[in-house]
Amino acid sequence: MTRNHPSSPASWPCRLLSLALSLSLAGVGSAQDILIYDNNTHFHSATTACNDLGLAFTQATAGTFVTEMTVQTWDLVIFDLPSSEPTGAWQPLLESHIAAGGKASHTHWQTTTLTATLQAAFEITAQGPHQALDLFQWNSHALFTTPNRVPSTIAATECGWGVDGIYLEPAGGGVAVGGFTATPAANQAAIVIGNANRTIFNGNVFDDYDPADSDSDGVKDIVELIQNEIR
Repeated sequence: MTRNHPSSPASWPCRLLSLALSLSLAGVGSAQDILIYDNNTHFHSATTACNDLGLAFTQATAGTFVTEMTVQTWDLVIFDLPSSEPTGAWQPLLESHIAAGGKASHTHWQTTTLTATLQAAFEITAQGPHQALDLFQWNSHALFTTPNRVPSTIAATECGWGVDGIYLEPAGGGVAVGGFTATPAANQAAIVIGNANRTIFNGNVFDDYDPADSDSDGVKDIVELIQNEIR
């Protein structure tokens, strides 16, 4: 297990971050077939998104994720992972889930523990870690409009994690739909959809995007976007 430690207070400037995280995970099965990894997030954005949609889910922690992945088959596995990874051989289990046709959303904050085989499973290659960066919508993909219309940039505030994510590059059949530059550029992707819309890899930490609500509708932008991902 590896942990992302909070940065020192001196390194916590409130930098606005534009985020366009999205999942094209259509056709989620029954609600009880959703597994969310949430061990120590600050804002619990993924669980909030499911709760607001009225979807039941099982929440896994570092100590329970491997067990949950072995006791049943899940339609959708969502990672809200800003710091501590699951204990045990969790990456092969996630790879097997994808290989068997399962849907998955992943976030990761560092490259040193992200195996090459898990990167291949999500059809991405990790390029290196980064601090909080603007994240832009790169195309008109439906991930940004259905069921919620989310802004092309989603403001976020650096919330204090020492590392905020990793740069991505699509591999295999992966498609980059958002990135850390205003226009598409090599090795700058932030959102990669893979496996014919069954997987998405987010190269950022969800916690950084709270409490942005650019359309002032009372629902945080990041929560609306994760709801789109689930739909």
